[in-house]
Amino acid sequence: MLLLCLAPMPYGYYSFIRVSALVVFGVLAYKYYNEKKEMLAWTFGFLAVLFQPFAKVALGRVVWNIVDVIVAIGLLILFFYERKKSTNDVIQVSPDTMINPKVSKLVITNDYRILLPDYYNIEIKLEPLVKAVYLLFLKHPEGIVFKDLTDYREELKQIYSVLRPNGITDKALQSIEDVTNPVSNSINEKCTRIRGVFVGHFGDDIAQHYYIDGLRGEPKKISLPRDLVIWETD
Repeated sequence: MLLLCLAPMPYGYYSFIRVSALVVFGVLAYKYYNEKKEMLAWTFGFLAVLFQPFAKVALGRVVWNIVDVIVAIGLLILFFYERKKSTNDVIQVSPDTMINPKVSKLVITNDYRILLPDYYNIEIKLEPLVKAVYLLFLKHPEGIVFKDLTDYREELKQIYSVLRPNGITDKALQSIEDVTNPVSNSINEKCTRIRGVFVGHFGDDIAQHYYIDGLRGEPKKISLPRDLVIWETD
């Protein structure tokens, strides 16, 4: 749509592009901010301000045409890069081709990566707080009742601090408060993300051994036998 701005278009089309760009770039800035990709977050934040329709930036038609082309090319490059990265990160594994078609060991490395050595050493990539939640439940094979999560707040904070050795921000502290608050939906959101990553790799038949699950009101747990869990950090 940006490239269409190079051609003579009705004035309403340019207004539509400005509003659309503000929304899209704003959403992308927020997305990359949450993913701790500061350069992309600042870039899209700047573009949202540049394209916003309320206090228009007067650059002249020639300069705007150059900007439109550069942004369009940049978006295409980013799209294909993200698509390739997503394909590389999510390796679909068929039970027929696994080294062990049943259940793989799960290894927590010294730098707290999560690996499945019997499934071609696939790494399970999770955001720091989501990973901290996963490791918390992995440390408690008996399971944890969600309404008792406040009792595990300090332990979760300690795990998170190991994943983030440079310090815990106020925002991270608030997120830990939220995820251990029984009336908040944050813990359900984190468990859903964990489940999605494992199912994305293996399908539910295998993934169910690795994600956090349990009946309502009962302890939620990771059902993987703990003799298959190897902590290289110990």
